[in-house]
Amino acid sequence: MEYTDEKDLIALVGMSLRVPGSADPDTFWANLTGGVESVSRFSEEELREAGIPDSVLSDPHFVRVKPVLEDLAVTPPSSA
Repeated sequence: MEYTDEKDLIALVGMSLRVPGSADPDTFWANLTGGVESVSRFSEEELREAGIPDSVLSDPHFVRVKPVLEDLAVTPPSSA
């Protein structure tokens, strides 16, 4: 089938995403265009509590940031 009239054409477009700092496309684009940095920074104390060894913390190349997704539903593993 060949269409020659644009009024016969339709497009179905959808977008869904879940990225740090934005739970929907509108917030994502607002953050992106606004230069919002959507990573979390962690203190040395928080990293130690998370089990990061001192040898890693003392590495000058270790970056103390991580993208964090909020409001995630966590289902505990079932016990067998």
